[in-house]
Amino acid sequence: VHVIKKAMSACLGRAVREDLIPLNPCAGVEMPKLRADEQAEKRRALTEEEARRLVEAARPEHWRVLLRVALGTGLRQSELGRLRWEDVDLDSNPARVVVRTAKDAEPRVSVVLSDAADALRSWPRSTGGRVFPMLHLGDDGNLTDSCRSVVKNAIGRAAERAGLGKV
Repeated sequence: VHVIKKAMSACLGRAVREDLIPLNPCAGVEMPKLRADEQAEKRRALTEEEARRLVEAARPEHWRVLLRVALGTGLRQSELGRLRWEDVDLDSNPARVVVRTAKDAEPRVSVVLSDAADALRSWPRSTGGRVFPMLHLGDDGNLTDSCRSVVKNAIGRAAERAGLGKV
């Protein structure tokens, strides 16, 4: 039910942005609370071993690097999409990145764990300055819906190959 509401809300939200309807009827709909076991499963963190298996199962290589950096920095998808090489400091101890938001909020600093730093050191620098130019950003500075779908599917396929179920 939650997935259906989310999909409908996204579609209707686009209709509002395109001035096809005045407001999103899903905006005021309250969904039933998830059971405690459903909440726990939804928020379950990967173990170190599961994270390693997920990364190893990702195909092609750019998904492995992206996952290593995501897991080693805690950055969100759109933050990874906006990440620029000028915001990456692999020489500091510990390595760190400056995380900029799409909403002009104050940037924050995130530590880069050693595996993620190694992945970034081996990753070629793009001519446009973004670390992950394959993550397509919309005009609002966030990942496009189609790019989010591609990322979700790539992670889902890697999780399936790793025998992790839904992550």
